[in-house]
Amino acid sequence: MPQIIITPWRDNSELIKVRAQFYPSLRAERDERRSAINLIGAWKLRGNLPHTVESTALLCDAVLNDDPSKVSTYSIRATYSTAFCRFVTGLVDNGQTGRSKVNMFQVATRIGLPKSFVELRHQATHEELPALLVLRQAADRSLKWLWHYYWRTIDERTGLLDDVDGISEQELQELKDHLRGLLRAYRIDRVEATKASRKLATSKINDQDATEACKALVQEIIKLLKDRETAVKGLANVLLEVRYLIPANRTLGESIDNALLLWDNFLKGMSNWQPSFLHIMVDQMARLLVQPSKLDVQFDAYREAIYLWLVHILTTEAWAAQRQQGLTDYASVVSKCIAGPNHWSLKLAALLVRLNQDVQDRYGEVVRLALGRQERDQEQARELEAIKAEVRRFDAALDQVSDGHDTDMDTETDNGSRKSLSGEAGWLKWEGPWASKPIGTVD
Repeated sequence: MPQIIITPWRDNSELIKVRAQFYPSLRAERDERRSAINLIGAWKLRGNLPHTVESTALLCDAVLNDDPSKVSTYSIRATYSTAFCRFVTGLVDNGQTGRSKVNMFQVATRIGLPKSFVELRHQATHEELPALLVLRQAADRSLKWLWHYYWRTIDERTGLLDDVDGISEQELQELKDHLRGLLRAYRIDRVEATKASRKLATSKINDQDATEACKALVQEIIKLLKDRETAVKGLANVLLEVRYLIPANRTLGESIDNALLLWDNFLKGMSNWQPSFLHIMVDQMARLLVQPSKLDVQFDAYREAIYLWLVHILTTEAWAAQRQQGLTDYASVVSKCIAGPNHWSLKLAALLVRLNQDVQDRYGEVVRLALGRQERDQEQARELEAIKAEVRRFDAALDQVSDGHDTDMDTETDNGSRKSLSGEAGWLKWEGPWASKPIGTVD
């Protein structure tokens, strides 16, 4: 006899619709998370609502209510903490299968829940509420974990999230190789055309040719991407390889004007044809900006170039139309910069905070503290380097004395010439006049 399962939704298609509202595809025209939350509130009254579904609604509701201009920061932290603690506690309780309860960490390990979730839940419950930035990141990680743990397992369909758009690893690599070929051919063609136009003084014709070539490249790439997020990310990663947006052999302090001339119109064209492209591009740039570097980040020419591109896209008049369409998100960029603070990321965060009042209200204090800490760290590094330099000078002087090369120990002979008392063979015999006297005799 088949087992009867009672659910608060009529059929799986209704649940899948809610999933699409919580985790929208790139083609979604509006944010429908509030509608999904309200529907789950009705499902809760019917009973038999899975904890994972309720937790998703609570976490999304906390995200949507995250507005410091309307609600106090303390209230926002409390809302995030409540949603997060209920999510973790419910999962762990459901994972208690024996007669006696076991440690929460053991249950978390068994169901694949990160141990850091259990630690943060303990802090939010028994200690001071975690910082707002920590709670925001925890909510984002929790929603991603819920997707992989629960939502993607129900009648998977394409086009909902990363790696669910039908592209295998091999296909993605082949797509990237194809994109590299198209971008390389475009770059070579435009460089040669620019050189020829300078010789012939035909800049107007060259501008027309450049526009047509750029338009053709955009249309060809759009056909290849097919509105698939993984494919769009692949294009962004290729563009950020050296030789495309980032000039090869670039040195620190060098301008990116030539790169702007070559690629700026292409990026705008892609943004106009594929609205998700600019958001993904800026997001990938911000992630690269904060990644650890083997070099001192302050002197990393590659990171500086990414910083200059982000400043150009996010602040200049040339990209004002795209920013007005909401294709960029200052808050998301600043959040990543704070999470991975370094010379260039904090410099960008400080700039964006000054330019946007909402971002200033939300992150201004955090950025100020991060800059203060960076300044203190740099001052300590300078002091440490000064101490090391002094030690090196002392060691060099000590080695000089040990080797018998101390040139300060000399005296004057009777004829006025100076005679060294030390040398490569050690002490030397006095060669001047000498009056023998008993020890202790004073003239």
